[in-house]
Amino acid sequence: MCLIIDRETHPNNESIILNEDMVVCKVLLPTIKEYTTPFRDMPVTFNQLYTASIKIHRNSRIEEGLHSFKSKTKAMEWTGFIKIFKAIIPKGSEVYYGINGDIVSNQLIITDEQC
Repeated sequence: MCLIIDRETHPNNESIILNEDMVVCKVLLPTIKEYTTPFRDMPVTFNQLYTASIKIHRNSRIEEGLHSFKSKTKAMEWTGFIKIFKAIIPKGSEVYYGINGDIVSNQLIITDEQC
């Protein structure tokens, strides 16, 4: 997945540090025994803190980091056999907002609750 940085929110490519937890929606793919992330096919353990580095490519795109959506409506724009789960970006996390209602963060907790 690729996030295109929202230039109005991040005019100098600087991340935002959250002052409080943020509830978001995470798209996952169901498999026979588990859920996985759509692009990296990484198995997910619910209610576990995931961390990642965020890297900006070509001054406006972010491919690396933990991707989620601000709303269920935006998450539902995905096609295919997906499930959408509530996730939490913890207070103190680094975030970037995208132009399509998407978010990349350096920390994410995916709950087992539907979004």
